[in-house]
Amino acid sequence: MPELWPALHAAIDAHQPHRLDPGDNPPAAVLIPVLPYDEPHIIFTVRSQLVEHHKGEISFPGGIWEPDDENLRRTALREAWEETGIEPNHVQILGEVSHHVTITNFHVTPFLGLLDRAPYPFRVSEVEVAEVLEVPLTHLLDPANHAVRRYERDGETFEMRDYLWRHHVIWGATGLMLRRLLEEVALQLGYQH
Repeated sequence: MPELWPALHAAIDAHQPHRLDPGDNPPAAVLIPVLPYDEPHIIFTVRSQLVEHHKGEISFPGGIWEPDDENLRRTALREAWEETGIEPNHVQILGEVSHHVTITNFHVTPFLGLLDRAPYPFRVSEVEVAEVLEVPLTHLLDPANHAVRRYERDGETFEMRDYLWRHHVIWGATGLMLRRLLEEVALQLGYQH
C-alpha cells in the first residue's frame, strides 16, 4: 500500500490538534514513533510491572514534563530516549496530535515522529518497558483488527475502540490518541475509520 506514506504526511499536515487547557493537570507528552519500513510501522511500548501508573498497559513512549524540558516536544523526545533508547537526533517531528487528559489526570500532548532508520536499535529501560511493539499502519487501519468496548463512567456510557495486535490490546488513552491519528490518515485515503 504505497499511498500510506503520502497519506500519513498529508494527515499530520491537515490535522488541527484539539488543544486543551491543562488547568491543574500535570503536563505530559508522548512520542508516536513511526518506523520507515516500506510501509509505516507505529511503535508502542508494553509498560513494565515496576512503573507507578498503567502497569502492563500498551502506551507510547512518554511521561511527565520536567522543569529542565524547554517544552513538551523535548519532554516527548527525552522520555522516548529514556524508555526505548530512541536518540532525539534520530527523530523528525512531523507534527502535534490532539491533546488528551488521562483518567489519572495527566494532560498529554502527543507528537508524531519519524525515525531515521528501520529496524531501529532499541535499548529499553527494563524498569519502565517490558516490550517494544512494531505495528504496521495497515494492520491498525483494518477494521478486522478493531473491537468496540462499552464502559461506564460517572453514570454515562461510552464506547471505546480497541486495537488488537497479536495477544495485545491497545486501548484507553493510547487507543484514543491513536484513533485521532488514524481517522486523519483514513480521511486522506478516502475512507472512514
